[in-house]
Amino acid sequence: MIYRTDTKIWKTISAQIGNTEAYVQELFVSKDGSVWGQNAWTAYSNPSGIPVLSKYNKKEEKFELDKNVVSIPAAWRNSGGYDYWSNVLLDQSGMFWIVANNDAIFS
Repeated sequence: MIYRTDTKIWKTISAQIGNTEAYVQELFVSKDGSVWGQNAWTAYSNPSGIPVLSKYNKKEEKFELDKNVVSIPAAWRNSGGYDYWSNVLLDQSGMFWIVANNDAIFS
């Protein structure tokens, strides 16, 4: 749910991202007030090309995939078929840190 301070009304928005199987799992608010979400999906799907983050489009009132981070792995699958998510942190200066297992640390 979101609260619109201009209209003083609560509104439910979907966590699903567009027509994908991905959804927003965790929220972050950057220093400029932008709302970001860490993307996830159900254990039985593994959509390719889904970036690690989505950005909330206030005008459209929905989350949209952020193509600027599409090269950063959102998750990895172990030999047993289990998904493990990359760790996403937002520091006090407003910089995202993304720790992708067996890959790298991105900022």
